[in-house]
Amino acid sequence: PDSSQHTNRHPQRYHERYLELMCQHNPSHVLPYVRSHVDLSPEPFRLPYVREICDKYGVHDGLVWALVRLGDFSGALDTLLEQADRETEGVKAAIPAADREIEAGQLDAGQDALSDADRERLVDSLDVAARCISGCVDVCKAALTKLGRDVAAQQSTQLANGSAPGGTRAEADRARDAAVRTQNDYRAMVGTQLCDLWLALLRRVLGYLHCTGQTLDNLPLGASPATREAWHLVSKRQRWMLHSVLDVLISAASPASSLISLRHIIQQLLVSSSSGGKGQGAARSLGIAEIQHLLAVAVSAYKTEAQLMALTNVLVDHDLFSTLVQLVRSQKQGWLASAGAATGTGAGTGASANISSGNALLPRQASD
Repeated sequence: PDSSQHTNRHPQRYHERYLELMCQHNPSHVLPYVRSHVDLSPEPFRLPYVREICDKYGVHDGLVWALVRLGDFSGALDTLLEQADRETEGVKAAIPAADREIEAGQLDAGQDALSDADRERLVDSLDVAARCISGCVDVCKAALTKLGRDVAAQQSTQLANGSAPGGTRAEADRARDAAVRTQNDYRAMVGTQLCDLWLALLRRVLGYLHCTGQTLDNLPLGASPATREAWHLVSKRQRWMLHSVLDVLISAASPASSLISLRHIIQQLLVSSSSGGKGQGAARSLGIAEIQHLLAVAVSAYKTEAQLMALTNVLVDHDLFSTLVQLVRSQKQGWLASAGAATGTGAGTGASANISSGNALLPRQASD
């Protein structure tokens, strides 16, 4: 179906059948298709149907898109984190199995570095995993935008209801207090939901780093330099993932947006969980090394934001004071009569006399 028209000319069952066939035979085109057709009128497809059919055929990007549109941000994040887990396992598979070959006595110990083919395969796997994490960040940002608008709309509604005319002053005060309590409760609920999303993402990325660090610490003495290089490359890329998450989180938790508490998120990361879960994304207490790394990355992200703020201040100061200098100089400029101007009295005096006698007004030079 053609998306160049703003009016949907096909029945809904036509679009949904076409979408199902696309999921089966051309899944890479599902997301562009739903994005380009979602705003057509009448509605070309039902969002619950898009979620169901994408889930059935494993079209993850379409599934995440539908979940976000439906407001199920937790489900969208879980879908992306599961995909990130699979890609992380693929990263491990892309690392040369040097240790097993050493144990079997089949490895030539002269391999000092990763081969170009192994490095390319490993980098490709890391790129896919990084895109999954970037998608998770986008989901958290979308949740902040959508829920922030909901909070603002709910606040406007409550204020309108609290300021409605009628009743005594005491009743109006009680209605206003009730509106404030409702607004605060809703705001707290939204803040908890947003913090839970960021916590799940941070715990998963920290889990990846934890597993990689343990693998590096437990490498046998006979491990080849190529294997160590590969794992250090994985650790470096995972640190970059953590930095990108924290960078966006710090911006989202700025004082301008009080919906997210960075302090609460860090405290939850440091508190051990009693769930006893296992796996990369399980909630657990962080080790000293992990806490140091987390704080180092957070400080680095804060420094980056501070540097950008300082640069912005310099540019603003330059523009502001340059404008002020120009204004001061312009105030010192004016118009003076020429030396030979007429000095008569009556109607022939002043500027009109100068003009009539051929004497022009001269600009006064600005003095610094």
